[in-house]
Amino acid sequence: MTIIRGADADWRVLQEALADVRRSAPHLQTELLLGGSAEIAASVGAE
Repeated sequence: MTIIRGADADWRVLQEALADVRRSAPHLQTELLLGGSAEIAASVGAE
């Protein structure tokens, strides 16, 4: 699972969301990336 942070998104909120995912599904690979888009808060992707 990947979360791509938008330019104006609160980094701490996204880190907390990712930490929740890691606790509930520790087998998933997860990462939080800087995207820089001002049009979206965050984009979430999973395969």
